[in-house]
Amino acid sequence: MRLYEAFQQSKQLAYQHARNAAAGYLLFPDLDFARNAAQIGSDPYRSGLAANRAMLETVIEQLSMEQLISQPPHVDPLFAEGTHRT
Repeated sequence: MRLYEAFQQSKQLAYQHARNAAAGYLLFPDLDFARNAAQIGSDPYRSGLAANRAMLETVIEQLSMEQLISQPPHVDPLFAEGTHRT
């Protein structure tokens, strides 16, 4: 969980750096981020199992259909328990 939390903090720091850098390039930098957030949410790279379950299950299904895996795994055991709810 410490590694997961470190990545979360790093991601938020990167978002803040991007907002700060945008101020030098855009006439209305906050508007651009607000527009993006309105369309894709405030965190376009969401972490955690809950946020990514559908995509992961789709990948597993596709791998199984293409016979690249013989036994489709259940998603939950693949991730640390603390990441399931985020």
